[in-house]
Amino acid sequence: KLTFRIEIPEDTPYGIFARSCVAMAKDSKSTFQIIDDEGCPVDPSIFPAFTPDGNALQSVYEAFRFTESYGVIFQCNVKYCLGPCEPAVCEWGRESVESWGRRKRSIANTSDSDSTEDDMTLSQEILVLDFGDDSHSQFLKSNEALYSEFDKDKTVTIMEPCPTKAS
Repeated sequence: KLTFRIEIPEDTPYGIFARSCVAMAKDSKSTFQIIDDEGCPVDPSIFPAFTPDGNALQSVYEAFRFTESYGVIFQCNVKYCLGPCEPAVCEWGRESVESWGRRKRSIANTSDSDSTEDDMTLSQEILVLDFGDDSHSQFLKSNEALYSEFDKDKTVTIMEPCPTKAS
């Protein structure tokens, strides 16, 4: 399992919420929406709702990748709100779950202040490799300079094959 985490400094008076999150192949040809425009997971079995964790939002999910790329880029629109943010209530059939993806609005302030200039788009790439892939060692050798800052003393063990968007 992996943890997707969006964090802000602890001493800030702001809260954060995330919406319109996508996972895409490094070449950007394949894109998969994981969190919709309201802040709700598109498919909670693939990418669950964000939950608050102190000064952060996080979602714990199973690793996945696109068949044509080792790199998966995650991108989210993140907004700040003064004080804590109110969760979006997301419904699937009879189930409903809260996801921290909507800004809290006061009743006195009914104007819609959601302007696009308040959005901040954050992106991060991860590499997803399976030991069953013959080309993963060639990929690492060809990109050795890019990944030389990784701690080579750490061991990563993959217990199961990683699902792809095609599987």
